[in-house]
Amino acid sequence: ANIAAMPSAATDVTCNVATGVSTSLNDLARALLDVMGRPDLDPEYGPERKVNNVRHRQADVALAKDLLGFTAHIDLHEGLRRLVKWWQSETEQDAA
Repeated sequence: ANIAAMPSAATDVTCNVATGVSTSLNDLARALLDVMGRPDLDPEYGPERKVNNVRHRQADVALAKDLLGFTAHIDLHEGLRRLVKWWQSETEQDAA
């Protein structure tokens, strides 16, 4: 999306960069645990929030497509896998 934005005439605008696929917070937590190699763990739940009680996330990606021609080609699981790999390399460098 950043590369698509560079030649674009779009300025002073915020675009959602996502797949546009609805993902429950439970599914997101389980996918993250899976890519981190810890599918044996379960999410811990706190009290339900009274404000902004979000159960699903689904970004509206229409503006990114219209202004930038951006469409995601990486699904949630692969994106999380790449994020965790990057994060692990960063934490290893910090520890060195």
